[in-house]
Amino acid sequence: MKVAVIRERLQRFIETAGEKKLMAIYTLVEDDIKAENHWEDEAFVAEMEARYKSYTSGKSRTVTLDEVEAKARKTTKSAKRK
Repeated sequence: MKVAVIRERLQRFIETAGEKKLMAIYTLVEDDIKAENHWEDEAFVAEMEARYKSYTSGKSRTVTLDEVEAKARKTTKSAKRK
């Protein structure tokens, strides 16, 4: 069965399902729903705001992807030598 058909059937089912069935379905996917929308998580938003302020104020030292890759290569090479 194609994904589009599954989506359509699930949407139709959810529109007419009773409370017990909706609660059961929601319980199955609740963690996935919460994981997808970080911006509704107050702790996550506060952490992102704190990091942004730290970055824009110059408190945080940032690194480029090239710097990260170079350090990873260097660490890997020294670990192989041991």
